[in-house]
Amino acid sequence: MKFSYASFFRAFKIKKLDLLSIFVKTGQYKESQKTNEFLRVNSEIITNSLIDYILICISFENYFKAKLLQNGFLIHEINRQRQPELNKKQRDVPIETKLVVIPKDYKNSDVNLKTLNYSLLLENKEYSKYYNVDPFTIEYLKDINNMRNDLHLHMSETLKLSCAEINSLENLKKIVEVDFVILYESLSRKMGVHDSSNLRIPK
Repeated sequence: MKFSYASFFRAFKIKKLDLLSIFVKTGQYKESQKTNEFLRVNSEIITNSLIDYILICISFENYFKAKLLQNGFLIHEINRQRQPELNKKQRDVPIETKLVVIPKDYKNSDVNLKTLNYSLLLENKEYSKYYNVDPFTIEYLKDINNMRNDLHLHMSETLKLSCAEINSLENLKKIVEVDFVILYESLSRKMGVHDSSNLRIPK
């Protein structure tokens, strides 16, 4: 969770979110587009736009998998040869950890080392209902995940800024600042990890 928290706040859009919020919601962004003033002053936000989405996707993929673990579900793909029925069922619903055999060395294990696909975690409501994240935020995360998946098709950096985009980013930030921290502390206690350091925003 520390890595997920730090990755989120490394995104340039998140670092500059307060400024972007004022700029977009007051209409200054539309005016600056006429003179390219915004492009000149905030070029790093544009050149890192796709990287920002990747960082956000990484953060929430790990968060969702941690939430599944907290609820007693597998985050690793079930081995199709050893458990064909459960492997098929896993595409539709989360599978409880207690239903499979997972040796420490993973030899003769019912699960593979590969974890569940992030797109599945977003698209399947039987999974997403455990995240405590509203449907609008899930839809936004789907959109930026699609942009990440189409990374090889992008010929240049693009910037998407609107009130809806800013509101979505602000909502994600609230989730990270509150829910990420709560989950981190809960899992730390459950695992008996006495970590005296708090989650901190990277500089």
